[in-house]
Amino acid sequence: MIVYYEDKQNDIEQIADDLFLVSDKSFERLQNIYSTFMRLDYPSAYILDGSKHPKNILKRLLRKLSHWYIKRLEDFGRQHLSIEKKLFTNLFDEINQIRQQSQRSEQLANANGEFLKQFNKGMYIERINRIERSLKDKHSNNFPTKQQRKNKELPEELKVANSMDYYMFENNFRGSEEVIKNRQNQYLKYFVNKSNVLDIGCGRGEFLELLTNHNVECYGIDINPDMVLKGREKDLKIIQEEALSHLLSVEDESLGGIFCSQLIEHLSPSAISNLIELSWNKLKKDSYFICETINPCCVSAFINSFIMDLSHVKPLHPATLNFLFESNHFEEVKVTFLTPHEESAKLSKISVQGLDEQHLRISELLNSNTEKLNQLLFGYQEYAVIAKK
Repeated sequence: MIVYYEDKQNDIEQIADDLFLVSDKSFERLQNIYSTFMRLDYPSAYILDGSKHPKNILKRLLRKLSHWYIKRLEDFGRQHLSIEKKLFTNLFDEINQIRQQSQRSEQLANANGEFLKQFNKGMYIERINRIERSLKDKHSNNFPTKQQRKNKELPEELKVANSMDYYMFENNFRGSEEVIKNRQNQYLKYFVNKSNVLDIGCGRGEFLELLTNHNVECYGIDINPDMVLKGREKDLKIIQEEALSHLLSVEDESLGGIFCSQLIEHLSPSAISNLIELSWNKLKKDSYFICETINPCCVSAFINSFIMDLSHVKPLHPATLNFLFESNHFEEVKVTFLTPHEESAKLSKISVQGLDEQHLRISELLNSNTEKLNQLLFGYQEYAVIAKK
């Protein structure tokens, strides 16, 4: 807009220069005539009648002769002002639009900036805490030597989780510790009055905290060093070890219960079978093994949870996992579905109120199909197999 205005202004100035050049020459001639007449001497008779004085006559004559010149200047000025007014009006309109857009962008940037500020603040604080935990642990007897760490070879499928910053990944997408504890609180009744309960893949130690608060003797294992240090910071007993290796080192019928949340999807099919078989051998009689995982029968959970995690290997159908427990001598095996979607996330049904018989049948059919789609797309996001030895 500014460039357009400058171009128009240059055109106007060029026209004005040409016009004034011609007009100034004509006006200069009139001035010369006027000066000549003013220098002449006149008889006293002309002085008595001022209206007939040659000077006054000349003034009136020049005023009429110069009227065209003054009129042209006036018209030119009016036209020039009109064009400038339009240009400035358009310019100010664009400035106002830019200002409004800038204000909206600033508001959006402030909102996003506040979110990112809080997000980054929490992320950086947690990273600093991790460094502090690591430094403290290196000076304790719990920290393994370089040779010990080298000897702990992980299965291929578990190396992915250790190759990425899985601790921060969990913090971002798993949910807060309070949310997880609220979800896992329902499992406490299976471990009350038990001892030596093992949490396999304990992560940040949410379930271990719940057990400890209810005076249940327990400990956890996890392969992620940051998870282990986080748990130890909360005075939880956590060992950095892979599940199958640890179970092989445990005495038979020595565990009062096993809890395993969101772990088996990280394992290969053979490792899952071995885990369940070993667990039956290590559990005391009348003890429970609870295994929670993502429900692949829910499309939304499969897309938003399972495939999001690079360390996931294979989803397990509820019927498959149920079969694995039953085929390994567990009794009272049952599947519990968890974490339903909110109604607002599901497909809406058609209201049948006030419909005639024909439209009622069509609407009921559509609503029946909608319900089937909701169960497939937005069903329960997780499930747990609860098995007793």
